[in-house]
Amino acid sequence: MKAFHPVRSWLAGCALLTLAACQTTPPAPEPPPVKTVSDEAILKALDRHHNSVHSVRSFVTTRIRTRLVDHVLRQTVVARNDQSIRLDTLSNFGQPLGVFIFHPGRIQIYDPQKNIVHTGAEAWYMMSDLFGASFDFAEFISVFLGKVPRYDRLKVERITARAGNLYVLDAFDPVRKERTEIEIDAGTLHPVAMTRYKNGDKLYSVAWAEAKWIGAVYFPHRVTVQRHHENDEVILNYRNPQVNPAIADDVFELFPNRTAP
Repeated sequence: MKAFHPVRSWLAGCALLTLAACQTTPPAPEPPPVKTVSDEAILKALDRHHNSVHSVRSFVTTRIRTRLVDHVLRQTVVARNDQSIRLDTLSNFGQPLGVFIFHPGRIQIYDPQKNIVHTGAEAWYMMSDLFGASFDFAEFISVFLGKVPRYDRLKVERITARAGNLYVLDAFDPVRKERTEIEIDAGTLHPVAMTRYKNGDKLYSVAWAEAKWIGAVYFPHRVTVQRHHENDEVILNYRNPQVNPAIADDVFELFPNRTAP
């Protein structure tokens, strides 16, 4: 039989009480992030950014992931005024594989190997062959320009601070009955991400990354679009983009000054 040591038992009891206290005491909650910039200043910065980009011309690498494909395209892109875009898809040797043009009132896909032009509904169908998926370019041209689609139509409801040095703008599109959440870098006050909702469901999300100053424009060099219902993703990487170059109307014509084949 071991002798009872009251001092030793008292120390063991204290140790157990201390351990129990450490295990049950919850960590102190972090203070919520504080918005140090006024709503007016944030909205002015967003307005300034939205109105600063009108066009872009660039080489791009485009990665498209869908349920069926995961491939990378070498392309040139020309986009203007949230309404017009031209994408030329190139081979590894720079030879044209296809041309896509979306312009108000016109959509065209040109197959140079067959010398065939697809227009209208046929072009929408052929878009899947060219890109691996079909896209509503009327919605996403502004995204590729680094801007929030339908920004001028949004009704701002609130702006809050979020951990990660972000401000979050919640807005409502009264025409489409959709909601938009815009994440804004608290340092630069430029948009870095957005998500569009319909009836509480996510329609698509956008991330703008690797932004650099090009003249007076803070332009993202990587644009990621995720469409949640379609379960696909497009990642556009710009290479030495020209921002706000003058772009003539005939850029959005397949065969300027002559009849298409």
